[in-house]
Amino acid sequence: MFAESLPLPLVLPCFPIHLTGMYRCEETAKILLLRSDVNTDRADESGRTALPWTVIYEREGTVGMLLERGVNPGAADEDGGTPLSLD
Repeated sequence: MFAESLPLPLVLPCFPIHLTGMYRCEETAKILLLRSDVNTDRADESGRTALPWTVIYEREGTVGMLLERGVNPGAADEDGGTPLSLD
């Protein structure tokens, strides 16, 4: 019933690689990061890339994978925050 009430196409405010940082999806992150078409520096609606979300939710394994893939650790969100400035 719930799924039938969702507007299609369903538009998320972020991308799958962002969700792997918000949830415990390290295996999914591994699979996504093997794909050459996954842009790790793509920002969501708040201007955050996947890296800040993985830092906020303390997903150390996914943080490491993103850094190995070459994500920009200095990318600022719309408020000027970077993953290094997050508490």
